[in-house]
Amino acid sequence: MTSPLTIERLLSPVRRPGQAAAARLLRNPPLAALLLHLGLLAAVYSALYCFGYVNQLPNNISLQKWDVIDLMAVRDIGYADPTRGYNAFFPLAPLVWRYAHLNLLDAAALNLTVTTIGMYVLARTLNFNGRQTLLIASAPLLMFTMVPYTEGFFYFFGALMLCGLHRDKLPLTLIGLLGCCLTRSAGTLFVPAYLFAELLAWGSLSSGLRLVRNLLAGLLAIATSIGIVMLMQWQQGGDPFAFYNVHALWGHKFRLPVEYLSSSAGTPALWLDALSLMVSLMALVSCAALGLRWLKQRSSASTTELPASKAVLFALGYTVGAGFFIVFYQAGDLVGLSRYLLATPFWAALLAWAWHTQWATPRVVLAIVASAVAVGLMVGMPTLMVNFAPGEGLWFFGLIALYLTGYWLTRPDRFRWYREVATGLYFLNLFTLCFLLNLFFNTVWVN
Repeated sequence: MTSPLTIERLLSPVRRPGQAAAARLLRNPPLAALLLHLGLLAAVYSALYCFGYVNQLPNNISLQKWDVIDLMAVRDIGYADPTRGYNAFFPLAPLVWRYAHLNLLDAAALNLTVTTIGMYVLARTLNFNGRQTLLIASAPLLMFTMVPYTEGFFYFFGALMLCGLHRDKLPLTLIGLLGCCLTRSAGTLFVPAYLFAELLAWGSLSSGLRLVRNLLAGLLAIATSIGIVMLMQWQQGGDPFAFYNVHALWGHKFRLPVEYLSSSAGTPALWLDALSLMVSLMALVSCAALGLRWLKQRSSASTTELPASKAVLFALGYTVGAGFFIVFYQAGDLVGLSRYLLATPFWAALLAWAWHTQWATPRVVLAIVASAVAVGLMVGMPTLMVNFAPGEGLWFFGLIALYLTGYWLTRPDRFRWYREVATGLYFLNLFTLCFLLNLFFNTVWVN
C-alpha cells in the first residue's frame, strides 16, 4: 500500500536517479575536479582543432613519433640488438602493451587512465581540494602521459610510492619503487632520494631497526628492478650492460658545463626547463636546510621532529638529483628536465608542501626571484642569452617567476583573488598542454 498523498509530499523536491550520484560526486572534490579536467581537455583540444589552431588529432599514425618508435621495438622484438637506442628504455609499459594486444591509440588511452588514477591517489593522500587537483592535473608536460610513452605508468607507480611514504606503508612503497624502476631508468635518482627521506624520518617515525628494514627493503626493490632489466637485455641481446653502453654513446657522462646552459628543445620548452631548474635550486637549498636541522637535533639528543612528509622529502631529493643529472650529464643542455619533474607525481608533492605550510609569502617570493636570477645568469642573461635581447631575457624570467609565484598565491589566506589566479593558471596550463601535444603530433621535438 502506498502512503497517502500529503501537502508535504507535494511540496518536497522530486529526487531523480542521477541526483544522488551527483551529490556524492560533489562531496568528492578531487574526483569531480579530475572528471571536469578530462572533459575540458577534450573540449578545448577539439575546439582548437575545429578552428584551426591545432592541426592533428591522436591516432595510430600521429602517435608514432620520437620515443614511441623505440618503445614499439621493445614491445615487438625486445632487446634483440644491444647497440640500438631502444636499450635505453625499460620494459614494463611495452610488455603491458604487447600482452594486452594494444595499438598505439589504446596505449595512449591506458596511459591517460592510469595517470588519472595516480592523480586521484595523490589528491586523496596529500589532501588536495578541487582547485589544487585541477592545477596538478594540468601541468603542461603531462602531455607525455597522453601518448604511448612511459610517463603514464611512471606517474601511477610514483603516486603509489608517495602514498606509501606519506602513510608509512612499506608494502605500498615497495610496489611503487619496483613499478617505477621497471618503467624508467629511475634507480640512479631514486637511491639518494629514498635515503634522504628515510634518514630524516629516523628518530621521529622510525627506530633504528625500522630504518634499517625500510632502507634494505627499498634498496632491494630498486636493485631487483635493475637486475630484471639487465637479465632481459643479457638473455635477448647478449649484453647485460646495454643500457649503460647506449647512454655512453649518447655522451651522457659527468662533465662540468663549459658554456652557458640552453635547451635544445627551443623556446617553446625553454621556459619549462628553466622553471624546473629554478625549482631544483630551491629544492637543493631546502634539502640542505632540512639536513642541517636534522643533524642539529640529532647532535643535541633532542626529540627529532619530521620536518615534512616522507613523500615531500623524497620529492625534494628526486628534484635535486634530476637537476644535477641534467646540468652535469648533458653538457649544459637543459632539455628533459621539465619532463623529469613536471610530468611526474613529485611535482604534486612539492606543491602540496608549498600549499600546506605557513611560510611567509614575501620570503617565498624572494626565493623565487633569487632562483630566477640564478638560472637566468646560467643561461647567459642578460646579454648572452641565445635568441633573446637583454630586455627580452629579463622579461622572460620575470614571467617565469610570476608564473611560479602564482602557484604559491592560490591558497585562500595568501591572496585575495586566489580563485582568479588559480583559474588563470589552470587555463594557461591547459592551452599550453594542447599546444605542446600538437607539436608532438607534428614531429616537433618538445622535450
